[in-house]
Amino acid sequence: MDTYEDLVFKLGDVAYERLWNKPHAPKLIQRVIKAAEGFEARQVELKEIETTMDEEEASYHEFSEACSQEDQECQVLVDRHAQAVKLAEGKAKAVESRLVTRRKDVTASRGALTKYEAQVKRLEELGEFEKTKVPKENLKRAKIDLMKRIRECEDMQVEYDRIMNPEMGPAAEAIRARRRQKDLEQQLEERTEAYNARINELNDEAAAKDEEVKAAREYYENALFMLGEEVYRQRIPDPALSAFYPKIDRAAR
Repeated sequence: MDTYEDLVFKLGDVAYERLWNKPHAPKLIQRVIKAAEGFEARQVELKEIETTMDEEEASYHEFSEACSQEDQECQVLVDRHAQAVKLAEGKAKAVESRLVTRRKDVTASRGALTKYEAQVKRLEELGEFEKTKVPKENLKRAKIDLMKRIRECEDMQVEYDRIMNPEMGPAAEAIRARRRQKDLEQQLEERTEAYNARINELNDEAAAKDEEVKAAREYYENALFMLGEEVYRQRIPDPALSAFYPKIDRAAR
């Protein structure tokens, strides 16, 4: 059996459907209309976020599957010349290890260069030009050191590419396939990191929007209830509405 609150809410709902465009509709109809529009807008916004999440997921899985497919194709070639690939990869790994260290040195050199540039600039701004001699010498040496380390990195990269990207030889295609596998691994790792960050961001947006939807729904339902109370008080003559009045009378006793 419906309670008083249930009946008044249903009355408001029916009244909204029947009276929203009538010239002498209760004033609260406008509040319900605005509440309904707000509720619908928040639902649409939430749906858009959910659609974006679905698109992001589909795109990621498509990329992941493409990487997996290409990796399997590469593996066929790698297996044919497993020993040669293993030997090349061992040599390349040693070069790569040195390259990683040298790139760290480049980063440190850039930091030193920036420090000396700031020193010279600060002393010049203070007008202490005599004191800039030592920092300028340090700056000059830092530039030379940086250029040297960058050149060493470039040479190591050339050596790595020569090993893992050979143009000729019976196992050249297989070694290039292994190089491609390593590239795919890195690309997938980067794509996965970006995907997870994006999905987390969208999840947060969806959670916040869902709260807005709940608040908008509550406001809309309250507006319907208030409309139902007003219609009940006025006893607006309408067959669909009048059927509620005696039921509400009994529930209110």
